[in-house]
Amino acid sequence: MIKLNKHISISENGFLFDASTGDSYALNSIAAEIMLMIKNGKAEEEIKKTFTENYDVEPILLERNFFEFTNQLKRLKLVTID
Repeated sequence: MIKLNKHISISENGFLFDASTGDSYALNSIAAEIMLMIKNGKAEEEIKKTFTENYDVEPILLERNFFEFTNQLKRLKLVTID
């Protein structure tokens, strides 16, 4: 399960703020959509299913990009992954 760390705030229009470091990030529309789903407690498989149903994306490409994105979030200490 992917969880937003408690010190992270995300706005509806795609700005993310890390209160522990003061860093802020501007997210593109896809990243913002993923982050809002994480914020709302959606499971990884549910997020991926939403994207394969709503976008013209190959599942293997989605899997790779999702993995890279969530690992980057983890490295930045924005999320925890169980």
